[in-house]
Amino acid sequence: EKLAIELVEGLNSQPGIRADLLVMGPEDESSAVTTKQRLLNNGVHSVKFLERPHGTGGRGMLWFIFKLRHIIQTGGYDFIETSMPGPTILACWATIGLQTQLVAGIHKIYHKTYQKKWSYKFLRLSVKINYRVQFYAISSQAKQSWIDYTQIEPERVQVIYNSITTEHFESERNGLNPEGIPDFNRSENKALYVGRLSKQKGLDTLINALGPILEHEKVHLLIVGWNNLGSDTFYPGDGDLLERLLEQVKSNAWEDRIHFLGFRGDIPEIMNFVDIMVHPARDEGFGLVLAEALAAGLPVVATNIGGIPEALSDTDSILVSPDDPAALRKAFLDILHRSPEEAALCRRKAQKRAEFFRPERRLADMIALFRDLCDLKAK
Repeated sequence: EKLAIELVEGLNSQPGIRADLLVMGPEDESSAVTTKQRLLNNGVHSVKFLERPHGTGGRGMLWFIFKLRHIIQTGGYDFIETSMPGPTILACWATIGLQTQLVAGIHKIYHKTYQKKWSYKFLRLSVKINYRVQFYAISSQAKQSWIDYTQIEPERVQVIYNSITTEHFESERNGLNPEGIPDFNRSENKALYVGRLSKQKGLDTLINALGPILEHEKVHLLIVGWNNLGSDTFYPGDGDLLERLLEQVKSNAWEDRIHFLGFRGDIPEIMNFVDIMVHPARDEGFGLVLAEALAAGLPVVATNIGGIPEALSDTDSILVSPDDPAALRKAFLDILHRSPEEAALCRRKAQKRAEFFRPERRLADMIALFRDLCDLKAK
C-alpha cells in the first residue's frame, strides 16, 4: 500500500500525467478520510473507493468486476496498476475488451506447492484469459517464479525493483534510544529483526541461532513486527509459533536480551540506533527492510533465497542458507567481530547500494514501462 501511494503521488508530480487512486475497501474506515485528504493535498486528482468489504473472498466478485469496469470506463484511463492478487483478478476481467492496459505488480515468490488454493488457481486463469496484461516483478527471482507459476511469455514481465521512502535517507545516528526502547548499556551491541512474526520470515531460526550467545556476546535482539497470519500461511506450526517462541525465551531466561517491540512507526530511527540487521527468511521476493537497513549503513546477515541476493548486491552482507541456525550464528559473529576499518567500509558500501532504491528511480522505471506500452499500442 505504501508503494502504491508513493507511486500515485510521484506520477502526479510529472507534467502531462494524471493518476488517481482506487481503494479496494470501504471509505468509512478510520484512516481512510485522513489518508484521502492528504493525497488530495499532495496533488492526487481523485481518490475513489470500490467499497469491497474485507474478507469478501469470491462473494459478489461479478458485481465488483462490473463496478470496477464502470470506474475505468468513466475515468477514461490508459493504464490501471495493481500490486495484489485480489485487485489483479478483478482488473483482469474488468479490462477485457477495453483499451485500458492492466499492469500488475508481482511482489512475492510464487510456488505451486504453496499457492494452490482456488483463489490462486483463479489468478492464473485470469492472467491467461486476459492475454494483454503486462507485469513488473520486484526482482529477477520474482519474475522467474511468476513465469514458472503461470507459464506466461517471459516478454510480458519486466523487473522493477522496489524503493524505500526518503525518510530512510534523512535519518541519522544520534546515539539516543527511540521512544519505548529500554536504555541499554551503550557498550553493548543491538541486533534488529523487522518483519512478520512467522516461519516464512525465519523468526524461529533467528531465536535458535542468537538466543544462546546473546548474554556472552553482550548483545540485545530487538524484534519489530506483528503476528498477522492469514491466507498466505504455508508452513506447518505457524499458527502457534509466537506462543512457542515466547515460551522458549522465557524458559531460557532470555527476556533481558530479546525484546519484542510489536508494531513500530519509527523504523528509520530504530535502524539508526542498532548495529546489525538480521533477516533469516525462508521465502522473500525482495525484502524492503533490507534496502532500508542499507540506507542506515547497517551490516546485514540474511538468507540466500529469492530476491535477497539481488537486494544486497555489491555490499559486505553475509548470506547463509535458510533453516540453518549454526550458519546464521557464525555469520552474525563474523560481522560482530569485524574491525573498525571493516565496519566503516561495510557502512559505505551499504549506503552506496541504498541509493539505487530511492523512490525517484522506481518512479522513472514505472513511467518508462508505461511509455513503452504506449508505444506498443500505437504500432
